[in-house]
Amino acid sequence: MIHILDSNYKLKAILTKVTASRRYEEINGENILSFKTNISEKTSLYLTRDCVIRLKGDYFDVAKMTKAQNENGSCTVEVEAEHVSYRLNDSIYNLETFASTGTPTHVLSEILADTPFAIGTVEFTESVTFSADESKSRRTLLREFASYINAELHFNKFTVSLVQHRGNTSPGILSPNKNIKIMSQIYDKTNTDSEGNPLVSYTCTPVNIDLSLGDEVLLVQKELGIQEQLRIVSLATNPYNDLDKNIEISNQVGRLEDDIYRIETSTVIKGKSYNSCSISAENGFVATRGDGLTKSVVNATDGFSIYSGIDVDSLAKNFYVNMQGKIIANGIEINGDGTFSGNITGENVIGTNAIINGAVTAEKIKTDELVVGDNIQMGPNATISWGNVTNQPNIDQIALDKINDTYIDASGVWTPQVYAGNINTSLGKITTAQIENLTVGGNVTMGPNATITWGNVESKPAFSTVATSGSYSDLLNKPSIPTVPSYITSTKITSTTIESPYVSGGTITGVDILGAYFKNLSETGWIEIDQYGATNIANFNFMVNSSATPLLQFDNQVDALDFNAFGDTFLSYSGVFNTTYAKGAWNFDGATVEGIGNVVAVFG
Repeated sequence: MIHILDSNYKLKAILTKVTASRRYEEINGENILSFKTNISEKTSLYLTRDCVIRLKGDYFDVAKMTKAQNENGSCTVEVEAEHVSYRLNDSIYNLETFASTGTPTHVLSEILADTPFAIGTVEFTESVTFSADESKSRRTLLREFASYINAELHFNKFTVSLVQHRGNTSPGILSPNKNIKIMSQIYDKTNTDSEGNPLVSYTCTPVNIDLSLGDEVLLVQKELGIQEQLRIVSLATNPYNDLDKNIEISNQVGRLEDDIYRIETSTVIKGKSYNSCSISAENGFVATRGDGLTKSVVNATDGFSIYSGIDVDSLAKNFYVNMQGKIIANGIEINGDGTFSGNITGENVIGTNAIINGAVTAEKIKTDELVVGDNIQMGPNATISWGNVTNQPNIDQIALDKINDTYIDASGVWTPQVYAGNINTSLGKITTAQIENLTVGGNVTMGPNATITWGNVESKPAFSTVATSGSYSDLLNKPSIPTVPSYITSTKITSTTIESPYVSGGTITGVDILGAYFKNLSETGWIEIDQYGATNIANFNFMVNSSATPLLQFDNQVDALDFNAFGDTFLSYSGVFNTTYAKGAWNFDGATVEGIGNVVAVFG
């Protein structure tokens, strides 16, 4: 039965009654479903343009829907649906070009890339190269690729498989008037297979026999002497009546070229000439003159070209515009900026700016190099940049060498010698190449760009070496700086702490003085607070620098405390038993023991 699903593939309705239905599928061809049913409130609600049709576990999309009212007042709807694989015909999946090399599985993965379809079974492993240089839909690419490797396509929902053979490969016997009824026969010599055999095709109705698309069959009719091995190339079934079937058996599986031929009968054919114009993937658009001596070619590789010659074998490209916009015609090249390469000759070159009677008239002439055979005469408004003049002379030296007479004009005074009691330059400058001796009666104010060499300064004061070198090693009376431990890089003082490798003072007072060692000034004796283990237990050691063994040590054992002298324990206190134990040898000579009373001391 036909199930109606929403766009999320959730079941919404089941069509238990239809007035007509047909499922039709070809090998590597059409895969469609059509049905007609009465319109009810439920079908109107769920049978929409966006719904999904499910039939025997496969999915179909509504392609066309026709609603009509009958003479008896009832309303019906006719639906034509396509398998969901037709979604690969959507233009959003079209590819302008395609090329891939690898196993058929790899090529198939690239054809299906960025689509909702996945790869199923691929029964081919030999590496191939497949390409298409025209815009195509993904479904067309699939069919072309299947034809290219002689595979048969099998769609199941959103899974695509490439198999060697659909259906049974062992022929089943079909006999007219026994298990099939022949409806029509086609014998077509204009349609042949690769071996030149004409097309033989029968449209049949099977009788009490289970057949599948792609099955090999043996058609036998003894009375007419017919015995042909054919295949079921198309299958039409009624989803509501298993006995209602039509099959087409043929000696040829429908080829993609057959569909292309049907399309080409009403479209422009690639490579075919129309009024001396043709289109092909190799050359693009080609327009050829009737005698074949001139042709124009337009494509996306070379651009626009014109060929001509004295015969069809001597056609040469004498004018073309390439993909970068460069025009090349009979050896004249025009670049993107409008400049010509090569020589341009003629009596006059006429344009907005022109050559007239041998004179160049132009608002602006720009060239990388200008070669002039005679002098250049500059007009009254002409200028030239001094920086662009090559081989410039030393003007200052020439001026001094060449001034032999006094010359006065509006811009200055030129003379070999100047004598004056006072030269006032408060409003000007003294510009000279060299002054041998300059006597100044007052201070000299140096401008922002003025410099003077230190070596030329006389009566300089004596400076310490460090004043000119800036080196710390040249500094006298340097302070003694102790070596800083690795954990302290420098003395640091904050609002609450002082951190330094050494702290010196007459009296250091504090509630808590933290540290591991407390030494005398000569560092020959110290108190050591040792910390070890994961439980942060502290030992108190009284040390002298002549021995690594503490003179006196309070050894904290968590639940006990040992008192050691020179490394040996002489007294131990147990916190668990609240008992003090004497250790080692004790000499009570000269000792007075009091307070024992009636207690009997046991030694040993």
